[in-house]
Amino acid sequence: MDLRRPAGLDYLAAVTDLLHNVRCSGGLNAGLWEAADAQWWRLGEFGWMEALRAHPRTAAWTDIANLSESDETVAERMALLREYYATFGFQFVHYSVGQSSEQILLALKIRIENRLEQELGNAAHEQAKVTQLKLGRLFQS
Repeated sequence: MDLRRPAGLDYLAAVTDLLHNVRCSGGLNAGLWEAADAQWWRLGEFGWMEALRAHPRTAAWTDIANLSESDETVAERMALLREYYATFGFQFVHYSVGQSSEQILLALKIRIENRLEQELGNAAHEQAKVTQLKLGRLFQS
């Protein structure tokens, strides 16, 4: 996998294209979702890695323990998150809407065994879902 910046990749041009696509789509919400998705996938592996490395820690799931969880469960989760970061170089990104802490922990355990190429693709797909959710919340009436 080549994670060097691709020749000719211009992030300003990507943002300009995004705004142009939104204006030409006829609808802000649908146009923004489609344009954001298109731009995300256009970035490719280097762009995804750059974005994922800048991704903040997953808020509540990493910082605040569920009061019903044992200390051992919290310690296991935190150890796995540190291992994931050490293995892949970016934070664990997971679209967790409607999932329990146990389901997220299982996903982490499964994904931590992946090779970098596979996990980068998984994380990119998860981030795309998170972005769509956040855009939807931003424009809810």
